Amino acid sequence: FENSDVDQSAMPSVILMTTPRGKDYHLTLADGTRVWMNADSQLEFPEQFNGARRTVRLHGEAYFEVAKDRRHPFVVETDYLTTTVLGTSFNVRAYSQNDAVVALVEGSVSVKSGRENMLLKPGQLVQVANGKLKTENVNTYGYTQRKDGYFYFTDDTMRGIMAELGRWYNKTVVFEEASDMDIRLHFVADRTQSLPQIINSLCEMDGVDIELGSDEIVVK
Repeated sequence: FENSDVDQSAMPSVILMTTPRGKDYHLTLADGTRVWMNADSQLEFPEQFNGARRTVRLHGEAYFEVAKDRRHPFVVETDYLTTTVLGTSFNVRAYSQNDAVVALVEGSVSVKSGRENMLLKPGQLVQVANGKLKTENVNTYGYTQRKDGYFYFTDDTMRGIMAELGRWYNKTVVFEEASDMDIRLHFVADRTQSLPQIINSLCEMDGVDIELGSDEIVVK
C-alpha cells in the first residue's frame, strides 16, 4: 500500500561499498565511525544516519571503531548475526553461515542470532555453531593487526588461513588431503608481500607442503 505521509525526499541515500578480492578499504561513516573492510566484502550504509538506530548491513568482513552516541545505537546486520553497540571496537566476519563471527576488542556489544541474544565482554568471540551462538575467550590482537595491513593467524586452521589467502590473492584453494584442513599454525605476514613469498614462508614450517599454480593454491 502507499503511505502519502512519507516524505521520500527526507529518506537518506543508501551507499553500497564493495571491495574485490585482493583489495581492502578504509572509510569513515557520517557519524564518525571508522570501518576497515576486508577483501571480497560489501557494506551498505546511509549517506546520513537519521533514525533512532545507526544501521549498516555487511556481507564479508570488517573491523569497526564506532563513534559513541548513547542515544543512537550502532547496528551491524548480516545474514547470520546482528550486532548492536553504543561505542566500541569490534570485528565482524560473515562470509557464510559456517564463517560468521564477532570478536570484541573493547567496549561491549550485543549479538543476536534467531531468538538468541548474547552480551560480549572485551576479549570474547561469538560464532554460530550448529545454529546456536557459542562464545570463547580469544586474543583480539590479530583483529587489530589485520586492519593495519597484516595477515595474523594464531592457532588457526589451514582451512581458515587458505580461505583468507584465496580471497586476498584471488586464487582457488585445493586440498589434496582433507585432513590437512585441520592443521593449526601460527603465521604472521605483511599483506603487501607477493603470494610466492607468502607460500615460501608457509612451506618453511614443518608438515606444510603447498604448490602455487596459475589460478589455484594446492595444499598437498
